[in-house]
Amino acid sequence: MKNCRFASIFATLTLVCGLYLNCYGQQSAPMGSINSTTGATPPPPKKETTKKPETPSTIPEYIPLAPRMPVSLDYFHPGILVRDENKWQGGDQLLNLTSNIGVYVTLIKPEGLNFPLTEQQVKSQVAGIFREGEISPTTLAALDQPPLPAFQIEILVYPIEKGYVASIQGRLFESVTLDRFIFDPGMAFEAITWEKKQLIVAPKDKIVSYVTDTVDGITRSFVKRFQAFQKMKKEQLKNAL
Repeated sequence: MKNCRFASIFATLTLVCGLYLNCYGQQSAPMGSINSTTGATPPPPKKETTKKPETPSTIPEYIPLAPRMPVSLDYFHPGILVRDENKWQGGDQLLNLTSNIGVYVTLIKPEGLNFPLTEQQVKSQVAGIFREGEISPTTLAALDQPPLPAFQIEILVYPIEKGYVASIQGRLFESVTLDRFIFDPGMAFEAITWEKKQLIVAPKDKIVSYVTDTVDGITRSFVKRFQAFQKMKKEQLKNAL
């Protein structure tokens, strides 16, 4: 009796399962359930991953600015500054200077003063010393380049009782670049890169010889420094071979 009742219940369940499969057999079974068709447990669905934004392969290194502090200068002449033993020291630097350097002379005196020396006389004197030192007293430059370098002798003379006082200086002018300013085409910055000056006092009858001797000494001092750096350049080229 019990067997007949169990068989009837089993038949009813089989019928219900058949109807269910006919209606929903094409739908996927819920996660973790057994597939009614194959009998295998389906794999869990893949998780969607969020793609992280790409970052640059190279990140610029942060370099902090060096702290600034009060400093002082001990060298007040045109030239180069070199840091040595925590101190900035200065000196001449004429390396790679061209041998074509124009010569100019400026004579500054009170109006109406009849001074017994002319600019042309001094210019001829300086040009002769340049030629002795294998320097051409003429600047060579392209039309779009400034007429530099140039060597100038400036003489400032003033009459005093029984004589004259004169300030004489020789200056080398060159075209330089500045970090603080960008030049447009056709522009240049002129700066003094070498300088030597002297103050003299002379009686009226000896002022010409005093001035010419001083001009001679200043000019020859420049030529001597120029030749020293020319020799240094030749040695560097020789060692590079």
